[in-house]
Amino acid sequence: MGAKRYFSKMKYDLLILFLLAALALALVYVFSGGDSDLIDAEYIFDEKTGVAVYSGNGAVITREKYGYLRSGAFDHHKGVVTEIIDEGVVAIRDMVFPHHDDLATLRVADSVEAIGEGNYHYCPVLETVYLGSGLKSIGQGVFTECPELSDVYYNGDAIGWTKLKWSSGENALSFPEGVDLHYSGDVSGTVSGTEDDGTEWVFDALTGELLIAGTGAMDSCLESAPYNSWHKYADSVASLEIAGSLESIGASAFRDLAGIAEASVPGDVTEIGADAFRDCTGLKSVSLPGELQKIGTNAFSGCSGLTDIYFAGAESDWEKIDVMPGNDFGRVTVHFADGEGMGAGRSGGQGPASPSGGQGPTSAPSGGGGSASSPSDGRGPASAPSGEGERVSAFTDVSASAWYAPHVADCVEKGLMAGTSGRTFSPEADMTRSMFVQTLYKYYQLRVRGGDPDHSGGAEDRGALPFVDVDEGAYYAEALKWAVSQGITAGVTQTRFDPDAPVTREQIASFLKNFISRYRLVCVTYGRRFRFTDGDEISPYAKAAVDVVSRTGMMVGDTRGRFNPKAPAKRCEVAAVFSNLDNVILG
Repeated sequence: MGAKRYFSKMKYDLLILFLLAALALALVYVFSGGDSDLIDAEYIFDEKTGVAVYSGNGAVITREKYGYLRSGAFDHHKGVVTEIIDEGVVAIRDMVFPHHDDLATLRVADSVEAIGEGNYHYCPVLETVYLGSGLKSIGQGVFTECPELSDVYYNGDAIGWTKLKWSSGENALSFPEGVDLHYSGDVSGTVSGTEDDGTEWVFDALTGELLIAGTGAMDSCLESAPYNSWHKYADSVASLEIAGSLESIGASAFRDLAGIAEASVPGDVTEIGADAFRDCTGLKSVSLPGELQKIGTNAFSGCSGLTDIYFAGAESDWEKIDVMPGNDFGRVTVHFADGEGMGAGRSGGQGPASPSGGQGPTSAPSGGGGSASSPSDGRGPASAPSGEGERVSAFTDVSASAWYAPHVADCVEKGLMAGTSGRTFSPEADMTRSMFVQTLYKYYQLRVRGGDPDHSGGAEDRGALPFVDVDEGAYYAEALKWAVSQGITAGVTQTRFDPDAPVTREQIASFLKNFISRYRLVCVTYGRRFRFTDGDEISPYAKAAVDVVSRTGMMVGDTRGRFNPKAPAKRCEVAAVFSNLDNVILG
């Protein structure tokens, strides 16, 4: 009997042990986040230096092991001045480091792919953050309420940065105001390529602008993403420009570019391929050429925001277009070049026409030069402006036979430029950076603001300039405030504008491109891209800008096919640029 009681008690004890073991395993599972194969990071802290290091190959930093507890039982944060998330660690889970009272510097290795939400929220003395190139996502609330944060260093280029997402879905390009973002790679963020059919493209990651140029028929793209080379940046594309003399848009060419709001198809295009603009959910308006004959299956399927089509032809021409299935224009207003449309029908409701049907000419302006063999004078089309005025004859250093004479006369007549004295214009003198910004500001007032010289473009509300080398009382200060506030210039550094330095040709190109983009100006473009023999000398930040100004004819190369990007621009060259702006900007 005693033996039976002994074995019965032993069974009971074994059962208790089994249950306790099961409970322990369950607790381990719960507190590890349910990941049986989770590798916890190792932690080392040097109290003397205040440096904390988290390491481990494939390790994850979890709240359960390293999270901040108000009791202080697992407080791995107190006294940490520098925190290093070492190479090998792959992620920081949510809410591991919500408060870091003493943290001044954070270093995150390239192996880290995710920083969960709530981390590094309220770090009152955090000044500098180093982020690795492998980072793919940053959780909501990260780096908020860090009033001393001034510099974030990203170990990659601007292209990689554009792919980094906040958990809220917003692009991670937006850090709190006052935080300077630094890249270790290509700061310009400009990439380009050429497809097998010869179609060329340039993507500017900092502005989100995608430029496409080509001739003839564009090949159909792959049947699945990425459909072509530029689609790897599809999530970051904010605007689309299609240039050149394309005759067709390939299938799936611009599919899934959800960020674009408008698109203009070149005038020579007769066919838009299947799925060409499919699922461009942000697309609101499209300009189509009058020569269009076919819209392929599902070309505009999934474009839920599309409300307006501007057709550069008559209603009768629109009715002749072969619109394939999957293109529902029932809620789209179609505008015609010859007046108001009628009724709904297959093309949807039709409202009044926009000027030119929303379509600009694609040929060169009259009197066009624009070839690479033109003089290296910064000119576009060499047509002389009308109304030269009498004042130019007062300049003893401007010969009536000089190529720039009509351009100087035009700028003086419009009040864009003046002489360097009552009798001289100094056409061969270098134009300074401050002088160019002042002249561009005058052009803005004259042409964009409709000749209102008192309109500052909001410059008076922008506060002090960030440049230590610019006097607030300088004659060009208001113009520079406008240019900075509108994203036209950011200075040669964050604290210097270098106002008295000669403005270079590539700097002018950058100013003009930013100006055109900011005010969404529509320009006449040539049907091809100029390949300058010194193209490799153009700074990365200016490559896309040089492409824009050369294709519009605002600036061209010399007789050797060189753009001379680093050359200082002469006053006569700048006069030609501004004189020709009216020839290439529509409306």
